[in-house]
Formats: sequence, C-alpha cells, structure tokens
Amino acid sequence: MSQFTKRDRTGGSRDHGLIVVALIILAAAYFAIRGDAVYSSPVTNREFEGTWRAEYQGKTFMILALSQEKGKPSGTVRMMDMHINLEGGGEIDDVSGELSDPKKLTNLRLDGKALFFDMTEEGDTDAVHWRMELISPGKASLQWVELPKGLKAQPIPLVKDVASH
Repeated sequence: MSQFTKRDRTGGSRDHGLIVVALIILAAAYFAIRGDAVYSSPVTNREFEGTWRAEYQGKTFMILALSQEKGKPSGTVRMMDMHINLEGGGEIDDVSGELSDPKKLTNLRLDGKALFFDMTEEGDTDAVHWRMELISPGKASLQWVELPKGLKAQPIPLVKDVASH
C-alpha cells in the first residue's frame, strides 16, 4: 500500500472515490463536447437552397431566392422598404411599398451553420452584411451584422417555401 493512500473506516481507499468522480467529470465533458459538435456541424449549400420569406404583420416584405452556381452559393433578394428601430429595441416597426426587382447578393460564403452575404441597396455605396442561420428545417434567422456601435437589430425570422424543401 502506498504511503499516500489512506484507508477509510470501511477498509476501502479514498483515492477510488476520487477516480470515480474524475471519470464522471470526464464522461460528462465528453458528452457535452460531442453534443456540441453534432449541433454545430457544418451545413451545405443545399440546406439553404430555395425561396425564403420574411413577413411583417402578415405582409411578405422580403424574399430570398438562394441557389448554387458552379457549386457555390448564389442568390437574389426582393425587398419592400422597411424601417428598423436601430436606436431602440432593434425591431422592425414599418414596411411599405412594393417588393423590389431581384437584387444580386454578393460575397456569399458558408461558415459552420451560417450563410454570410452582402447586399447593396440602390443609391448606397456601402454593402450591408447579413448572417443567415438555420434554426430548423424550413426556418432560419437573418441577422444584420457589423452595425455601428450603439445600434442594434433583432434577427428577422425566415420561413422556407414548402415547394423549396
């Protein structure tokens, strides 16, 4: 018997209890990491392909049409004029007008579970950067990224057209 191992009153050694605790912690860490790896597995272009719609008060104000060109993501967007309360809670508080003609999305790239792309509005020289993340099959969240400090925008829920599944 090692001089560092002490026997408890039942005749067992305390270091067996420490080993059991260490194994439980290691097993929990393994399953936590493994579960996270499954959840954050990379997506493919195919999972984003199709027509996605955003609505405000029952009115479709945005349509994203995503596809592949030569194995890479591509797409267009049609939008109504929308106002986001960037200095408040970041929610959409008004949409108006008609859907625009399709505008080409640029710099589309997949990164993990998200599709990133840029969009330039008519008359603007600076592109707006967006991040689209799949929430579940047929549902996604669209987030405006790289907002100026102090401003915020809530994610825009997107639903994929049934015919696009």
